[in-house]
Amino acid sequence: IPAYFYPSGGAGLWGNALAAEPGVGVMVANVNSGPGTSVDTDYTAAITKAQGTGVGVFGYVYTSYAGRSLASVESDISTWRKLYGVTNIFLDEASTSSSSLSYYQALSNYVHQAFPGALTIVNFGTIPGSSEMSAGDIAVTFEGSYSTYQSTRFPSWVSSFAPTRFYNIVYGVPDQASMLNALSEAAGDHVGYVYATNDGLPNPYDTLPPYLSGEAS
Repeated sequence: IPAYFYPSGGAGLWGNALAAEPGVGVMVANVNSGPGTSVDTDYTAAITKAQGTGVGVFGYVYTSYAGRSLASVESDISTWRKLYGVTNIFLDEASTSSSSLSYYQALSNYVHQAFPGALTIVNFGTIPGSSEMSAGDIAVTFEGSYSTYQSTRFPSWVSSFAPTRFYNIVYGVPDQASMLNALSEAAGDHVGYVYATNDGLPNPYDTLPPYLSGEAS
């Protein structure tokens, strides 16, 4: 779940998401387009509870399509650990250009070396070249609307990787039947992580879908 909503009182929508466990494997925390600069105790409580239930919490960091300096991104990564004990990192706004591959490899290596056992998600938002899979541990190969997802076809090379290397985010999924169809499509496309929501643009991640418990189960 891209959990970009505020955990009011240390719970709020975060609490609703955790109530759908054990189907929720990952939640992405985003305090202020990253970790922020000081501790927010509501986030501390929500993240600690999520980690305690076995959810993999990832800290959001934007990369501006490889336009941000490595030092700036690495600073945000370190701040996630310092403020909230979060070591898994979600690298947003990832470039699919082969010339940027070394940039994301460097960031993933930084995470792996600083926090042994931690993982990175690289949000390409679309299908990259197969060589770009070395950018991180998990690749977001789709982020878009349900109507677009229905017509998206993935290349044959995806079958040479484990399903857990792929993550798809689908918004504008109107009802439970459509959600089940989206999950079925993801499974058929060798995708191990998927999130479907009825929420839509301009911000599809400020609430949870009414069918979340069915999606998780």
